[in-house]
Amino acid sequence: EKLLVDQKPLSAETKMDISDGQWSVTYADGRSYVGELEDNLPHGHGTMTFPDGGEYVGEWNAGERNGQGIFTYTDGSVYVGQWKKDVMEGEGFITLHGGGKYTGTWKSNLYHGEGVEIHPDGKKYEGQFKEGKYDGNGTLILANETKYVGEFKNGLSNGKGFLTYPNGDRYEGEFK
Repeated sequence: EKLLVDQKPLSAETKMDISDGQWSVTYADGRSYVGELEDNLPHGHGTMTFPDGGEYVGEWNAGERNGQGIFTYTDGSVYVGQWKKDVMEGEGFITLHGGGKYTGTWKSNLYHGEGVEIHPDGKKYEGQFKEGKYDGNGTLILANETKYVGEFKNGLSNGKGFLTYPNGDRYEGEFK
């Protein structure tokens, strides 16, 4: 599932020194920031609250989320992990509002690399992702206990694999 994060350029409307090294800034577009600044940009540790109610708490570099941070979406979904140049990049964990979860590697706000995805219905995938989709070697276990171990491409079983049904029947071969 793609989750996009509001990324608008910073343009400060009001700025106030609230304590040693901590600033409070309100932006014309409705965002507010409390934390460290450098050259009038969030830099160091701080909290940005977005007009829609989303909130990021974590590390900043030259106005961009960079390093460790937590983003809470308005629907209650929460991402905890690494950021690079304002996008989820590196190791991270997300709990989705509907109960789904993903832990693993991210690239450009998408699941990418090794990871584990768990759906609310019990479906579980563990393996490789590419641009948010199952891609490479992995194991998919459906809610009814049907299990596929093998190759995936573009989100689907594709290539050599093993399919095991709940009754014990098994198929080994090529999947397309």
